[in-house]
Amino acid sequence: MAIFAYDELEDGVLPEVKVLSNMLLYFRPLPGGLIEHIRDSPWCQVLIGLNQDFNINTPRKPFCLWRDITGLKSGNKEFFRRILNLDPGLRPLAEELLNDQWFHSP
Repeated sequence: MAIFAYDELEDGVLPEVKVLSNMLLYFRPLPGGLIEHIRDSPWCQVLIGLNQDFNINTPRKPFCLWRDITGLKSGNKEFFRRILNLDPGLRPLAEELLNDQWFHSP
């Protein structure tokens, strides 16, 4: 699965919009902390619109529920879930990540 890429774009869809849609699809609904962080950006309304596109007919596919991910060792999924948190206030600091066991395990 490509999260930060895309195979094809629909006419008129910007690549950035497709990547943002994928992030909302795989990582979580749009968090309030991110809205506060980008409130003055034109991307704020884009994200709000994309977030509203998900429903019972277009469900999310949470990364935390993915099972077999080629090349991803057990426990690594949690590390990536932490660093890809959409709420900037909840993402770990670089110093915290450098002390994570992910960097120190074989």
